Amino acid sequence: MDVNLTGVWLTDLYAARAMFDDGGGSVINTASVYGLRGSEALGYIPAYTASKGGVVNLTRTLGAEWAEEGVRVNAVAPSHVRTGIGGGALKEDMPGVEDIHETIEDRTPMGRFAEPEEHKGIAVFLASEASRYCTGYTYAIDGGWLTL
Repeated sequence: MDVNLTGVWLTDLYAARAMFDDGGGSVINTASVYGLRGSEALGYIPAYTASKGGVVNLTRTLGAEWAEEGVRVNAVAPSHVRTGIGGGALKEDMPGVEDIHETIEDRTPMGRFAEPEEHKGIAVFLASEASRYCTGYTYAIDGGWLTL
């Protein structure tokens, strides 16, 4: 909770203060598909899903509150990405991880994990003027995970 929610709130607050003085800007938070749906039996703990759900609603709230100041607040919600982030919950050397990977891949309509670079496009869009009418929304980058 301290990192995933309080840390996001404090970062947003300090960034927005500078943006208020500069006439506006764009804040991009990192949520998770588990903040939009909750966890399935893949080893995710309730505190993680609750904190990411908090990021989704913090984004929604701040997006509305700060819009008049010219500060847009949105979030991205990745699903399963091939990185070392997450305390190694999906590390290749974890016992039984092959079964977890297979479950995730079978459950994902695109049939695979995302690569980190596949998140660049949405971040560039949200940081740019192309999204100047977007605020308070969380964009899932999930290979179709939430469609099922």
